[in-house]
Amino acid sequence: MWAVTLAAAILLAAFSYRVLERPSIALGHRLAARVSARPVTLRLRRPAG
Repeated sequence: MWAVTLAAAILLAAFSYRVLERPSIALGHRLAARVSARPVTLRLRRPAG
């Protein structure tokens, strides 16, 4: 029974990846930019030394 669910999940993941490939990549870039920008802003806000 679990093999059927696993196969269905893999097929669904592959289908959703092909459909949402471009939006997910753009969303991933935005998320990565926000995450990478957070430490920079924290460093800039802290007083030097």
